[in-house]
Formats: sequence, structure tokens, C-alpha cells
Amino acid sequence: MRFFRRLLSFIFRNLFLNVHYLFRRVAGKWVSSEYVSTPRVSICVPLFNRGTMLRHLVENLKRIEHWEKNVQLLIADYGSTDVESIETLVRSQLSIPFTLLPLHGTFSKVDALQKMIEHESVMENEIVFICDVDLFLPDNIFSSIRRFTQLGAAFFSPVLSFQRQDGTIQYPWYDHRGTGFLCFYKSDFLALGGFRDSGFEHKTTWGGEDDYLYFSFRDKLGLRPVRHLHPEIFSRWHPRDEGQWFDNRKKRAWD
Repeated sequence: MRFFRRLLSFIFRNLFLNVHYLFRRVAGKWVSSEYVSTPRVSICVPLFNRGTMLRHLVENLKRIEHWEKNVQLLIADYGSTDVESIETLVRSQLSIPFTLLPLHGTFSKVDALQKMIEHESVMENEIVFICDVDLFLPDNIFSSIRRFTQLGAAFFSPVLSFQRQDGTIQYPWYDHRGTGFLCFYKSDFLALGGFRDSGFEHKTTWGGEDDYLYFSFRDKLGLRPVRHLHPEIFSRWHPRDEGQWFDNRKKRAWD
């Protein structure tokens, strides 16, 4: 009985998300774009030896930048050896502002994010987009980010799907926790104090950072999490480390 209750809960949750997504798409046709502000979006990508995924992401952004110029890209790299020159790769493909932050030591997603978000090129009134390098982004992604990220009021963390090893997408099933996609205003991050006094300050590798930000924005600052279904965004398939992140992944759903 316990198994069937969980199965029914899983089915109805995904059914609700799909219906909600369709309703939002229809309702969005009557929402004028004049009500959507256009702050710059700073894309923050922590990186270590993910050259193939970085090339995919750059190609993805190259397609989008034809009509979206009010963004910048920051990459914090821990000495990747599978890309000859990240600077050359990015600047040869993209015309948007780009900042490379070379970091040293063991990869730390927390340290990478803290340094990118606090970088002088990111203004307090800008939206920070934490973007895992393996994400596929649709053409309208920055319109969605601006619409659903509200200063002092809401942060955007859409419900995403995953690509299987054979290239197909796991529709209509979605992940109910973070997948390396979180958008918020820098000023809200500073109001939170970033990762300081979080227990993550000296943490290496990765695991739990998105959880910390999600629940801190919601519970400490009172920001509303926007958890819309967004099937156009998915995490590209790649081998996954079975470390802390893998072990704790399903402990606490975000919905």
C-alpha cells in the first residue's frame, strides 16, 4: 500500500505540473511584455573539467544572443585541463560581456559562486543566474527569468527534466528539487549574507548549496519561490558523481 500511495502521489504531482504549465502558457498570451522589467542577467557558471558541456552551453548562448544582449557571462574555473583556452572558446563565439575567474585548489562550488556573485562586474540591481554547465536553455529563457525573479519578493527555480543517455528527455516526469538553476537579485543574496555563517564556507566539491539558498531565501528573507514547470529546460546527460549530492538528492523535495 505504501508503494501505491507514493506512486499515486508522484503521478498526480506531475499531472498538476503539466496542467499548470499549459494554463500558464495560455494565460501568458494576455500578459503584456511592458510589465516585464529588463535588468541585466549575470550568468554564473562554476567549472572544472567539463569542456564538452561548456562547448554545448556556449553554442546555446550563441543562438540566444542574437536577440538577447542584456546579459553577461561569468565562469569560475578551477584549472580545467580539457579545454585549451576557455577565454578563446568563449570570446570567439560570444559577443556578450565575459569574465573568467581563475581559481585554485580543490573545486568548491560554494567558493566559485560567492566570488562570481560578489564580482565587481555584477551590480546589486542585477539578476544572478546560477547555471550548471550541463543545462540546455530555450530561446525565451531570459524573458522567463526576468518575469519570475522579483527584487525583494521572489526567486525563480523552475522544475526541470533530464536527458537520458540515449538523448531522449524524461517527459512527462520532472525533478522536484534543484538542478543547478536558481535566479535571484544580487541585493537579496547580499541581504542573506551569501554563504557566510552557513556551514558551507570551507566546503569543497559540491552538494547542498542550492538547497541552502532555496530554503534561506524562502524562510529567512520571506521570498516566494517560483516553481513553474519548464519542460524546455533540461539537464544534458552526463555521468554523475555518487557523492554527497547523489546520496542526499531525494531527501527533501522543493515543492
